[in-house]
Amino acid sequence: MREDAVLWIEAVGYAGTGFTILAYSMRRLIPLRIVAILSSASFLVYAGLIGSAPLALMEVILLPINAWRLVELLRPAPARASQAVRSVPPVTSAPRGS
Repeated sequence: MREDAVLWIEAVGYAGTGFTILAYSMRRLIPLRIVAILSSASFLVYAGLIGSAPLALMEVILLPINAWRLVELLRPAPARASQAVRSVPPVTSAPRGS
């Protein structure tokens, strides 16, 4: 294999590593999931280039999990019964000392 090809293959692996470190450092969930998807995609390409079945298997599992969680975060939350607007008559106090 040519030396420049090896450098590109390693660059893809280092990109995956960088995305993983970045994802672990994030506080907000939506950017975290996006970066985790980029990490999985990078490592999946890297696994294919180096022929690593265990790495490919892990990323094939993690990629759809992160994608599904991102979809859940972006989907509007369903209305809950406690948040529903209800018509409730005003509370009135009974007259004292009648």
